[in-house]
Amino acid sequence: MHPVDLVQLRTFIATAEEQNLTKAAERLHLSLSAASAHIKAVEQNLGVQLFNRINRSLELSPHGEVLLSRAKALLNDASTFSSYARSLSDRVCGRVAVSSIADPADSRIGAIAATVLKQHPLVKMTVHIRHAMGTTEGLKTGELDLGMTLGEAIDPALSYIHLTTFRYRVVGPITWRDRVEDAELASLAMAPWIAFTDKHLAYPKILERLFSGHEFENNVVARTDNHMLARAMAESGIGLTLLPEPRAFDSERAGLLCISRKAIAEYDFFVAYLRNRENDPLIGAVIGAIKKIWPTARPTRRLDTE
Repeated sequence: MHPVDLVQLRTFIATAEEQNLTKAAERLHLSLSAASAHIKAVEQNLGVQLFNRINRSLELSPHGEVLLSRAKALLNDASTFSSYARSLSDRVCGRVAVSSIADPADSRIGAIAATVLKQHPLVKMTVHIRHAMGTTEGLKTGELDLGMTLGEAIDPALSYIHLTTFRYRVVGPITWRDRVEDAELASLAMAPWIAFTDKHLAYPKILERLFSGHEFENNVVARTDNHMLARAMAESGIGLTLLPEPRAFDSERAGLLCISRKAIAEYDFFVAYLRNRENDPLIGAVIGAIKKIWPTARPTRRLDTE
């Protein structure tokens, strides 16, 4: 039996979480053949079958289910070891992977990256786009060092810094102004809707909270996985959708969309990282830059102290 490569283990974990080898390869920025080779190597080295193919998805075998939690723990230990080693160095150096929400203007990730690289020239930074669940998974598997995410600070394994609270508005085609601007939530829920395909995105959760008790899902006429696409579809007259308030105001000023005065939602924006890496110089370097770019940043209360 040969030692199992940590990179191969990361591919195993991503495939188990995605239940699809192609999606796992895309997530890890690997070719499909490389990802497949990783899975085969782990299976051969351990002498077990990790997955069963069910229709178009891959489901964990009994052996795979047992090994998944151990694999995650192993990668977490490796990340902790690397953090400790970096803490012994006088200068901050190394590679850091950070996730951002889709709109770089909202996350300010460009200014954050520029600040990190200016202050710490030996640091190499990679930025990925991830939804909230993908960010949490990436932090725990070591794919990510820090993650900027929308939602709630609910995972006790993570430390969270609150950056701001975003506001979201329900918008519709400009020709629908009379039926949208002053409409009640129940009336808005009955209109044609452009909804979101991925339940792990923040937008479906915001809509669910906003329209709790109203069956707006019954009136979905189109779906997308990106709010910029939803904006373009709404501007083309297809239906209502949800947009960050600045984007909604931009389209209203351009005469392309109307905005509901009553359907307003708020969602918190955080940066998160593994709690056991709080003393990692790489984490500290990025957090220092984030605090310069986001002066409103403040740590949240530790979940185990509540």
